[in-house]
Amino acid sequence: MATVLLSSSIAAFEETGDGAGFYLWLKALHVIAVIAWMAGMLYLPRLFVYHCEAAPGSAESERFKLMERKLLRLIINRR
Repeated sequence: MATVLLSSSIAAFEETGDGAGFYLWLKALHVIAVIAWMAGMLYLPRLFVYHCEAAPGSAESERFKLMERKLLRLIINRR
């Protein structure tokens, strides 16, 4: 998704000749990224609560571990 936005913003920069189109696309991408990061930061404690309520070693507990790991790696830390 970021590649598509970046390529379209570069195309907008080439069409206008000034940096206005590129800047607006870059700002929109930044706002979307910040909103996604904040949503992840607010959802992670809820996952921890669900994980604590699940029985240790159960399939539900393992699923919450996977969800927590993916949320941390993909959204919050961007690795």
